[in-house]
Amino acid sequence: MEDNPYTTFLNIIRDQSDGQIPVAFRFGTVKSVSPLKVEVSDTIQAGDDLLKNNDIGELHTGDGVLLVPFDNDQKFIVLCRVVSV
Repeated sequence: MEDNPYTTFLNIIRDQSDGQIPVAFRFGTVKSVSPLKVEVSDTIQAGDDLLKNNDIGELHTGDGVLLVPFDNDQKFIVLCRVVSV
């Protein structure tokens, strides 16, 4: 079975955070694509406050995204796009 990059990422987080407070994911909404702006926890995050997983592909205004907070919840990694099932 081919490695799932998200499983690999989560395993790295688990290994690095052993004994620390677990990572809490956040849900956000893309408010602008260029420049990228995401609404998360009633705030707009943009610029240096966002990092994006290169494998996500093209995002669109209104897309739901899963974020991983870091730097005391001041910065976020846009991990993946979230869609309805």
